[in-house]
Amino acid sequence: MKIETLFDEEMEKSLLGAFIIAPENLSMSTAKPEMFSSKQNAELFRALRRMSDKKEEIDISSLYSDLVSHGVTGWTKMALHDLTLSCGSSMHWQTYEERLREFYSRRQVVTASSALYTDALDIEKPLEETVSHIIDQISKTTGISESAVHISDWLDDFEEDLIALDDIIGGLEPKTMMMVMGIPAVGKSMFTMQIGLQMAAWYPGVIYSLEMQGRSVIRRMISGMGKINSGSLKEGRMTAEEKARYDQTIQMIGKRKLYISDYADWNLATLRAELTKQKVMNGIRWFVLDYMYLMSDELQEDETRRTTTISTGLKKICSDLGLVGIIVHSLNKGGLEDNVIPSMKHVRGSGQVVYNADIIVGLSEVPRDMSGLESLSESQRKNIRALFILKGREIQNPKQYTIFTKNPDYPVFSEFEQKWGAGYEVKNH
Repeated sequence: MKIETLFDEEMEKSLLGAFIIAPENLSMSTAKPEMFSSKQNAELFRALRRMSDKKEEIDISSLYSDLVSHGVTGWTKMALHDLTLSCGSSMHWQTYEERLREFYSRRQVVTASSALYTDALDIEKPLEETVSHIIDQISKTTGISESAVHISDWLDDFEEDLIALDDIIGGLEPKTMMMVMGIPAVGKSMFTMQIGLQMAAWYPGVIYSLEMQGRSVIRRMISGMGKINSGSLKEGRMTAEEKARYDQTIQMIGKRKLYISDYADWNLATLRAELTKQKVMNGIRWFVLDYMYLMSDELQEDETRRTTTISTGLKKICSDLGLVGIIVHSLNKGGLEDNVIPSMKHVRGSGQVVYNADIIVGLSEVPRDMSGLESLSESQRKNIRALFILKGREIQNPKQYTIFTKNPDYPVFSEFEQKWGAGYEVKNH
């Protein structure tokens, strides 16, 4: 196959014609002038984008006037009119744009690959530098407009409790995908962020927060690790003692080998490219994804198809890149019922999700009849969580559970008791 197959000027003209017919679609378009293979087409799109951003009325006459006023030659009113005729339907503009982006990305990959070949032959040039540069370039051109940055970059504007993860699951080996699930607001994000912050003290890793803004993630970490009241931290009303803990916590967190992204539009292809880049450049060994159902793959498909595709893709990423993946997921309707103990049958979506995961844990409010906790009042119970081990390919007793206390003043979990429970029987659930 030749490089010429990655140029389709007729498709580019169809897209331009679609925007002339229905310029309101420009506000939803994410295309860029450099994606067009023809300089003339790129200049026309730049004019359309310019007029749209200024909220100017777009028709053939006004568009032609804008081109002339900006010194763009090569277009006539008749040529602009012909574009509207060459467009099959303005309703298909997204299809045209997807093809435009696909061809552009592939051309960029070809260019980057050629550059990599040339640089690899230059034995005077450091190979690590070349590979990192090429990965960064390919990542950007294949749709990754955002990338995780070191936690210290988030901190410019702004006695630790530990979760004994090794005791819970026997350690996390490379290529392992662990699924953390639970009802809304039970603390899944808090739990996984705390695990990530702990692991980053020893091993580099990345947290991808698709739901929560990066500043909120950092604020939670500072509040939990520094034991600073969340409200006081958010409003900036800290006591002298809290301020001292804040400064100490900032320094401690800034030394962690942790990178954070709050980009919300990841799909399997862009996440794989991003993680490859992070592994090469920063040596990451794990990642947290919060959460799976917010991935942008197959948004038009049903829940079963989506969860099958996404979970399979995430497992393949973990396996191919040798990473530990900690994935936050949700429950189906059956798992949302009151006082229900999470089980594998409550995993949202396809049964393939259960098959793909190496480890599944369920974070839950404690059952009212849990041994040793029957005497707790409802107010006491609301800040206690049980973590059930639902699946573990190498865990000796996958029915174990442990109890955590969720601090009411700052977002952190601490051990409720050191002794593990095993074989808890679900009564009347």
